[in-house]
Amino acid sequence: SAASDVYKRQEILCLLEDSLSFGRLFDIDVIRTDETKVSRTELGFPGRKCLLCSNDAFVCSRSRTHTVKELLDKACELMKDYFEEKQAKKLSSLSMQALLYEVSATPKPGLVDRNNTGAHKDMDIFTFEASAVSLNHYFEKFALCGMEKEHENGHEPFSRIFARLRSLGIQAEDAMMTATKGINTHKGLIFSLAILNCSLGYMYANHIPYSPDTLLSINRKLVADVLEDFKDITAETARTNGERLYALYGMKGARGEALSGYATVLKTALPILKEELKKGRSINDAGVITLLSIIATSEDTNIVNRSSYEEMKELQARIQTVLKEKAHDTHELLTYAKELDAEMIERNISPGGSADLLALTYFIYLYEQEL
Repeated sequence: SAASDVYKRQEILCLLEDSLSFGRLFDIDVIRTDETKVSRTELGFPGRKCLLCSNDAFVCSRSRTHTVKELLDKACELMKDYFEEKQAKKLSSLSMQALLYEVSATPKPGLVDRNNTGAHKDMDIFTFEASAVSLNHYFEKFALCGMEKEHENGHEPFSRIFARLRSLGIQAEDAMMTATKGINTHKGLIFSLAILNCSLGYMYANHIPYSPDTLLSINRKLVADVLEDFKDITAETARTNGERLYALYGMKGARGEALSGYATVLKTALPILKEELKKGRSINDAGVITLLSIIATSEDTNIVNRSSYEEMKELQARIQTVLKEKAHDTHELLTYAKELDAEMIERNISPGGSADLLALTYFIYLYEQEL
């Protein structure tokens, strides 16, 4: 009937108002043909409440309890929060996509992929997928951390933002370990994606236009104090492999990449990935070729931990030669990657740090596509 149709329309509009965080700013009504309005309460919905207090909106409006400025400020806050949460969810989704792209790229030398588990006995592609899903909510939190403003003028020290970020990162690691039953699949990537998501969130909230150079600069400011972790470390006092390699060779590992602003990703790997895609190569093949370039140019502490510094340099030299000789032959490069995979499995070498940088490269590429 016409009456039920009117009620149905009003119900849809009420649900629309209530489903959005800033839906309270809207007052959408259905007017009957006799010019009377269908009220929310007729359909069992609660009456509208004031934006600023718990009283009925009608009461506050009639008595002019709040100033126009107070109401306008609240309306702007609701809209800002809505769009920041939407951006954070988008960044989280892209982070997840990047993790899945990285683990799916095949063949990857010594790494888990669709062909095999690489030089790993305790994890497979499903372990990585479970880990990625467990981190989805935290990627969103990392981005929102960059959007928070503890001071009204928004000029909070980057060191304080990073301190909050580290606390979230520890929580994310716990969630990952629970999902993987104690297997470390993404610890390095949690650190790196926390920084990138936080920086992109910061740029969004502060209306800073994106460019790779700008992102690199924000990353560097965010992690300026991260080498404090290595202060006074010697080969004798080192407690972790990362600390030992820093003491012996000055290798900064994931911290060094962060301190550079992720220059390997933004200045080297991202242009290579985009160039390979421009040549018509698939997202898989372009990713594998980009990974080879990353291994050939970045100091991967995972490789050194499973072999030696000298063996890493020898491996890099070999890959650089192949990339130069076979640059235009996709089939030859993928065949080489497969052969190198067999060799690295036999030698029990896994370039995990390089894999992390590939995931970050996918992430920034996907972000740029969204822009």
